[in-house]
Amino acid sequence: MRVLATSTMTAASRKIRSRAEGRGRAIAQSVTGQLCAITGDDVYLQPAAGTAYIYPILLEDQLIVLLHTSDGIQLANVGMGRTDVEATAGEFTAVSPDSESDGYKVLGLTLHEWLIGSFEDALVEAAVTQLVFVTT
Repeated sequence: MRVLATSTMTAASRKIRSRAEGRGRAIAQSVTGQLCAITGDDVYLQPAAGTAYIYPILLEDQLIVLLHTSDGIQLANVGMGRTDVEATAGEFTAVSPDSESDGYKVLGLTLHEWLIGSFEDALVEAAVTQLVFVTT
C-alpha cells in the first residue's frame, strides 16, 4: 500500500485531498453528535477503485476511525483516548528505526492496529492499493 504524503502530491492530488478533508470534517461532525448539514459535490468525494480514505477522529476519550472506500463508509471505535494516542505517537516519532531495540516496530504495529487494523479485511476485499490519511 502507498501512503500519499502532502510533499509528493500534484496540484490535482492536493485539490482531491482538500475536498476529502472537507468530507472528513462533515463526517466528524455527525459522528460527534454535532449538527451536520454539509452537502454537495464540493464535500462528497467518492474514492476511486483501489483507493481508501482513512479519517482518524481523536476525541478526549476515544479514537474513532472512518474508512471510506468505493464500497462505502465503515466506522471503528478504537477506544483509546487522546492521552494514549498522543503518547504512543510521540514515542514512535522519538524512536529511531535504525536502533537495535524493537520499540520502533512495536509502537508502529500498535499505531497500525489502531488506525487500520479493524479494516484489514475490507481493504483486501476492496483491493485497496492506496491509502490516503485525511487529518484536520
